[in-house]
Parts: sequence; structure tokens; C-alpha cells
Amino acid sequence: MSYEQLKEFLTKVKQDKTLQDQVKKENSDLVYIAKAAGFSITTDDLRIAYTEWVKDSLAS
Repeated sequence: MSYEQLKEFLTKVKQDKTLQDQVKKENSDLVYIAKAAGFSITTDDLRIAYTEWVKDSLAS
């Protein structure tokens, strides 16, 4: 999985109310949700994206 696939998944979530509802549920499995939507992400991909988001947030 590439970081690009993760970005595409996030774009789809922003456009799809059903996916938004699934992601917002407590203890939702983002890897499973992404896979069911046709994307291939891993927990490592999410960890990397979160780390980058934190760094960006602290820089601004």
C-alpha cells in the first residue's frame, strides 16, 4: 500500500456519508473499512500518516 492509496481512501471518506458513519463509530477498524471499500492500507500506513499529521500540527 502506498501513501497515495491512503490519501485516496480519505478523499472517498470525505465524499461518502456511509463511510463517514463507519469511520466515526467508536473502535472502528479503519483497515477493515478501507479494505471493504476497495483500498489496501495497513496499520503501519495509518501510524505513519498520524505521525506526519502530528508533526505538521506542531509545526503550525
